[in-house]
Amino acid sequence: MLIALEFILFLIYTSLIFFIKSEILLLAVFLINMFLMIILKINLKNTCKFILKILPFIIFTAVLNVLFGSLEHGIYIGIKLGLVCQITYIFSKKMTPRKIRFRNRKDVISA
Repeated sequence: MLIALEFILFLIYTSLIFFIKSEILLLAVFLINMFLMIILKINLKNTCKFILKILPFIIFTAVLNVLFGSLEHGIYIGIKLGLVCQITYIFSKKMTPRKIRFRNRKDVISA
C-alpha cells in the first residue's frame, strides 16, 4: 500500500510541475528536489549525467515550443522538463524494482 501511495504522490508532484507559472515556485521545486537528493543521499554527479543524457530531448522540446509558441514559453517548458527528469531520477533511485518486489512479498506474507 505504501508503494502505491509513493507512486501516486510522485505522479501528482510531476504533473503539478507543468502547471507552475511562477519563477519562484520553479525555484522552490528545484530546492525541494535538491533537498530530497540530500536526504536520500543521491549523488549529484550521477544526476547531472542522467540529465545530460536526456538534454537533447529537453532542448528539442523547448525549441519546438519556441517555434510554435513564444521564447518565454519554450524556456519554461525546458526548465519544467529538466525538473521532472530530476525528480524522476530521484524516484528511480529510491524505488528500484527489487525494493518493490521485496516490499510486495512482505505484504503477501503478512496478509
